Amino acid sequence: MNLHAVHEFLVSGPDIETSRRKTLYFFAHNMLVRYDTVDIVEVITAEHPEFWPRIERGEAANRKALAVLLAELRQEGYGQLEDIVRMDQGYQSKIFHTAAHLLDGFFGIDTYLYNLEDDSHWLSGESRQKIAKAPHTYWLLKVAAASKGPTADRLHHLRSAGQEQGE
Repeated sequence: MNLHAVHEFLVSGPDIETSRRKTLYFFAHNMLVRYDTVDIVEVITAEHPEFWPRIERGEAANRKALAVLLAELRQEGYGQLEDIVRMDQGYQSKIFHTAAHLLDGFFGIDTYLYNLEDDSHWLSGESRQKIAKAPHTYWLLKVAAASKGPTADRLHHLRSAGQEQGE
């Protein structure tokens, strides 16, 4: 099994190299997500014309991932918040757990855009103001990550059949 992911990281720093180091440090020390390889494939500053459109697309991708997870829970009979109390441990609780991480700021394989400065999947109004005041100190880093073999994170492949798919 192979796992491939693309993430965009919002990072602040005085230069590209500092931002690259902060991002690679994050991956090297993240306890929840481990990849065999992590490559920074593109870096742009907040002064770049594509910066804000990519931020917006990244937030939209995160919201879509959250919506897909919640739709999957609804299909399994967990359409209301109160339904969670009857949820057994298993793939549904893992889906719920992944959805909660998108909301609480824990980075996961389903994350597209990650705001490393705020440990968040979103940009607050305050973060947007900080970027507007000093755009030359904010960077968007596109990361390509992969894991191969049986150690690859398998949660991404858990689906409503209760079995792994795509192998």
